[in-house]
Amino acid sequence: MESASGPRLWDLPHHERVGVVRDEIGRVAARVGSLEADLLDRPAVGDWTIREVVAHLAVVAEFYTDSINRGASGDAGVSGNRPRAGTGRGALAAATIRQQAAQVAETLNDEVIDIMRRNALGLADTLDAEESSLAFECYHPGGIIAANRFVVLFLKELGLHEWDMFEALQPPCKMSRWGVDAALQAM
Repeated sequence: MESASGPRLWDLPHHERVGVVRDEIGRVAARVGSLEADLLDRPAVGDWTIREVVAHLAVVAEFYTDSINRGASGDAGVSGNRPRAGTGRGALAAATIRQQAAQVAETLNDEVIDIMRRNALGLADTLDAEESSLAFECYHPGGIIAANRFVVLFLKELGLHEWDMFEALQPPCKMSRWGVDAALQAM
């Protein structure tokens, strides 16, 4: 089914979805990178700063890449101090996730946007394979999932958090069409 703005994410072949991920990473990174440096320390929607949200995206991309690489070698188990697969919920872990993002934001400081872009493009590189070769199981706090599912999950993260940042800075802000599609598909 095609929307008024073009094809839906779920109608695209895998390699085109990975292309959407790359395009969205570039677009969001450029948008955040165009902000004056002092705006990165302004609040996003909720209690996070813009810098913390960007750091969170960097951490998520790195985590997803690690989960895929571990899954490719047959390890779909829990990594680090994360919850058992199927028991993790973002809302329940929000304080821990925010604390981690704040620490990473402080450590990376002015490099946070470049690191987010690098980690996210690394995830896209990892996902840039034939979809059938990404059918192996991987760990995710929400449950064991196929590696190819991380395309949708990262687009959802990117879309939701772009909205978090820019709704606070330049309201009203709409979520990107790809972010909306990914959020719908992730349900």
